[in-house]
Amino acid sequence: MRKAGGAQAIGAGLPGIRIEVLHDGGLLVVATESPLPEDSEENRQRFLAVYRVLQPAFLSRAEMAANKRALLGHFYREHSSVLP
Repeated sequence: MRKAGGAQAIGAGLPGIRIEVLHDGGLLVVATESPLPEDSEENRQRFLAVYRVLQPAFLSRAEMAANKRALLGHFYREHSSVLP
């Protein structure tokens, strides 16, 4: 995530959402304080905001050239997203 903008850039796109820098340089993004969040419009918007901000960090396997798909490892989406 450091190359994608780091904690400040990601945090700028996620007002009100807690972001912590982990010891290994990764980021912990906490959309809600509850592990079982209430199904509310506010929480839906929070998760959509996290999704939109992190979207550039994930590649679509379908959009990757066939000869480079093995380089993706475990970090890819099988298909392009259907979320707005």
